[in-house]
Amino acid sequence: MLKRPGGMHGGGMGGYPGMMPPKRAKVEKKFSDKIGFRILLASKAAGCLIGKGGSTINKLRDDYNCSVRIPDCAGPERILEIVGEEWDKAFSCLEAGIPYLYECPDGVDNGGHRELRFLVHQAIAGAIIGKGGENIKKIRDSTGVNMKVYQNTCPQSTDRCVQIEGTQEEVMNAAREVYTTVIEYNLTAHENIYD
Repeated sequence: MLKRPGGMHGGGMGGYPGMMPPKRAKVEKKFSDKIGFRILLASKAAGCLIGKGGSTINKLRDDYNCSVRIPDCAGPERILEIVGEEWDKAFSCLEAGIPYLYECPDGVDNGGHRELRFLVHQAIAGAIIGKGGENIKKIRDSTGVNMKVYQNTCPQSTDRCVQIEGTQEEVMNAAREVYTTVIEYNLTAHENIYD
């Protein structure tokens, strides 16, 4: 039996001295595998949620142990990304953040009209609508929201916009129903998120 230089297992891959193992490719987790939301916001609303010196967004991160990000963007809209370890924490973080999007003092909801535009994969959007629109109709009827799933994807992405309008309570109830579908859906399609 031939021995490789450096012993049986050698000084690296294949037993040859100085040979380093190949670097592993960084595997990026798809957003659909994460526990969280992506929401399209007007830039002004994003600024309100960030708060002076990042105070509001940092409070949400600390209070709910969630990753809350609003990457910079030169356009009129930005994307709010909330990712948590559990769905309940992610929903609570979102619910606590909504009043700041509407400039409510101290983050207390005033009962006004709210609109959120969630970004979901185009394959999941079809499941949210349901056969003949039955699922979206059920969500509208049970929560009292106005709800629309945009037909076209966002530019250069696989995301479609799910717009939900109503009071904060109605919007959150509808979001929970929408994300029940998202959670149950086994996405195997290619994912190219809108940013």
